[in-house]
Amino acid sequence: LQKNRRRLQKNLRRLQKNLRRLQKNRRRLQKNRRLLQKNRRRLQKNRRRLQKNRRLLQKNRRRLQKNRRQRQKNRRLRQKNLRRLQKKRLQFQNNRRQLQKKRLQFQNNRRQLQKNQPQPQKNQLQLQKNQLQLQKNQLRLQKNQLQLQKNQLQLQKNQLQHQLALHLPRLQPMLHLPYEHLSAQNSIPQET
Repeated sequence: LQKNRRRLQKNLRRLQKNLRRLQKNRRRLQKNRRLLQKNRRRLQKNRRRLQKNRRLLQKNRRRLQKNRRQRQKNRRLRQKNLRRLQKKRLQFQNNRRQLQKKRLQFQNNRRQLQKNQPQPQKNQLQLQKNQLQLQKNQLRLQKNQLQLQKNQLQLQKNQLQHQLALHLPRLQPMLHLPYEHLSAQNSIPQET
């Protein structure tokens, strides 16, 4: 009987020990489940954040390519305008030389007219003709000067548009644009 009682007590202690171990394992299992759920939520959140960052990166790349193409286009336009202005300047210089040549011709004709004084009527007609030609040449010179001023104004306008395109990324924070847009614009390298 005592032996059975001791065996029973031993079995009770073993059972209590196993119960405590089981409770401990249950708590550990619950804790691990909570940690697993927390890690799953964190993983989903990180995945969403990664997708969002990828989309922003693609958007910034497209914006950067667009800005690069715009700078190249502006550079080509500047070069084209410079070539056009040089061509107009050469044309203006040629017109000025022609006008000087016509003036010299007119002076020579006037001297020739003075030399040929005995023919007053013919010389008078030639003088009027030369004066008309001089007026015509002066009008052409004025027209060329106005065209040159117009071309210079067009060049200034193009330069201002180019400067605006260059400084636009720094002006955009004052336009209350979204944060992603501003960060993308500020990350673009500026031309000096």
